Amino acid sequence: MPNLEQHLQSTSANFININAHRKLYTNHYGKLRDTLYSTLQQENPLGKWLCGHKLGGSYADKLKVTKPDEFDLVIHLKFPENDRIVVRRDCAKPEDKLQDMIKGTVTRALNKMENKIEVDGKTAKLVYKRCGPAHTIFINESDMKYSVDFVPAIKLNVKQIVLGQQKLKYFKNIMYWSAIPKPLKPFEPNNVSFRASYYEAEYAMIKDKYKLKDVIKFMKKFRDSKQNISTLKSYYIKTLLIWQIDARPTTYWKTQQLNKILIDMFRELANCLVVSGKNGKLPLFWDPHLDLFAALTRNQRNDMLNCVTAEIDTLCLAARSLTDDISQAVTLAFSNRQERLIKNEEQSMHAIKLNPKAELMSPPVPSENQAKSQPEKE
Repeated sequence: MPNLEQHLQSTSANFININAHRKLYTNHYGKLRDTLYSTLQQENPLGKWLCGHKLGGSYADKLKVTKPDEFDLVIHLKFPENDRIVVRRDCAKPEDKLQDMIKGTVTRALNKMENKIEVDGKTAKLVYKRCGPAHTIFINESDMKYSVDFVPAIKLNVKQIVLGQQKLKYFKNIMYWSAIPKPLKPFEPNNVSFRASYYEAEYAMIKDKYKLKDVIKFMKKFRDSKQNISTLKSYYIKTLLIWQIDARPTTYWKTQQLNKILIDMFRELANCLVVSGKNGKLPLFWDPHLDLFAALTRNQRNDMLNCVTAEIDTLCLAARSLTDDISQAVTLAFSNRQERLIKNEEQSMHAIKLNPKAELMSPPVPSENQAKSQPEKE
C-alpha cells in the first residue's frame, strides 16, 4: 500500500502536470507576443519608451496548475528622464493617465494587425478588453482558447527603491524593480501613485527551493477544487510561502518530505485566517503594514479556515495510515471531477491496449460526497 508521500507524487503527475499542452500554447502565444510588441514599437510616443518584455506570473514562476491558457506579458517602459524619477511611499492606490494612453496605443496596434493573428497557417481573432492594470487579449477559437494580460511596467533602478534596509538584502544581484499603473476606483484624475512590483526579487527567492514550488502548486490546486476558498488568490499563497522562506532554513525545503511541508504550510495559512490575537493577517512581505486579508469578511475567513482545517485533519490521518477512503479524500482535494474522468478514460484505454480481449469496466469516478466523513479531531 502506498504512503501519503507516494500518493501526493502520483496526484501531482496525474492532475497538476501541464506539459501535455505546453508546446501548443506557448508557440501560439510567442507569435502573438512578438507581433504585438513589434507593432507597438511603431507607435509614438509609447514605442520610444519600450525597453523589452518578459513573461510574468504563475507560468513564468513554473507554478501553473492547469493548462497554460493564461499568460502575463510584462512590457517594460523607460523614459528619457527615468533616473530622475523621485519615488516616495504612498498609502493611496495607483492612477489612470498612463493607462488611458496605453489603451489607445494598444487599440491602434491591434487595428493594424486587423485584430487577428496567424499561426501555423491558422488565423485567430483577437478580442481586447481593459481589465484593471492589465490590457487583456482573448483568443477564443474552437481549438485554441487562452488570454494574454499585457501589463505595462515602468522599469526603475534599485537605487530608487523605497524598501527598508532589511528587505534590500533580497536585491543583492537584482538591478531593477517595476512600477505598475493601476486604475483607482473611483477614478481620480490627479492621482500619481503606482503599485510597486518586486517580481524579480520574488522569482529569485523561490528559485531552487526544492519542494517549495510543489507545495505552492498543491495549495493552488486545493483552492481551485473548493468553492468556499476561491477568494484565496495565487499571490496570497505565494506571499505565505515567501514569509516561510524568510523564517525557515534552506535545508527545510530539501530534507523534509513533501507531505510534511504541505501540512506545515496549511497550518501557517490557518494561523493567518484565525481572527484573534496576533493572527488573522497575511502581511504583504515587502510592506508588513499592509494586510492582504484585510478585505475578507468574517464569513469568508471562517469558511476558508474550516476548509483548510478539515484538509489538515485529512492529511494528518493520511500520513498515519493511508486507507482507501482517506486516499480517495486526498485525491478529491487536489483534482476536479472532469480531470478524474479524463484520467479514468486514459487508464481504461491504456488497459485495453495492453489486453484488448479483456472485458474492462472503468471504476466509478469518486464524487465529493462519496468521501467518507472524517472522525473528529482527537
